[in-house]
Amino acid sequence: MWISASADASEAGAEKALLEEEEEAAAAENPLAFLCSGCPRPLDYSLSWVSGREDTNCILLRCVSCNVSVDKEQKLSKCKDENGCILETLYCKGCSLKLGHVYRCTPKNLDYKRDLFCLSVETIESYTLDV
Repeated sequence: MWISASADASEAGAEKALLEEEEEAAAAENPLAFLCSGCPRPLDYSLSWVSGREDTNCILLRCVSCNVSVDKEQKLSKCKDENGCILETLYCKGCSLKLGHVYRCTPKNLDYKRDLFCLSVETIESYTLDV
């Protein structure tokens, strides 16, 4: 059991280091604006970027704009590798498009996702801001 706990901690540490590297790389570039693909409302900017994964086809953000509503009905994730995650669905306030979800409860190995907003890349558009 100690080996397993140590392995979990090691994996979590490696995952956190990877997320920090992605954050620094994103901050070095011009920021992106994320818009709802159903209407032109801004959802947030890449300044709140945490991670993006091709395997899950979503981006993780620390926060979202007031144009995103959170359904307080909690649901158990049906995704493989997310056993035990409790989610709340995110919708666009302008067009009611389902945008993704926010992680409210996670097992220990997914704690880095807790309270992060997961936006599906199919539901957003982005453009680069000139600063």
